[in-house]
Amino acid sequence: MEAHLTMQKNAVISSLRRIHDVAFHFGDPGDVPVTGDWNGDGTDTAGLFRNGGWYLRNSTTTGVGDVSFGFGDRGDLPSSWS
Repeated sequence: MEAHLTMQKNAVISSLRRIHDVAFHFGDPGDVPVTGDWNGDGTDTAGLFRNGGWYLRNSTTTGVGDVSFGFGDRGDLPSSWS
């Protein structure tokens, strides 16, 4: 999995532009991006949902999911439960 999710960490927003500390690729076109503290270390990182599959990263770097599992069906969309 590698492509179109860009995570912005510590974003600074001004009236003219948005600056971010970290940019990386993770996922494929059509994936639904999600963020969360997947490993309990206090830092939110990227995840994605694709056709009932979840792929979660534990760092803000390019690569494949550190954790993956199935939960849901094709056509489902994740929602926030916080």
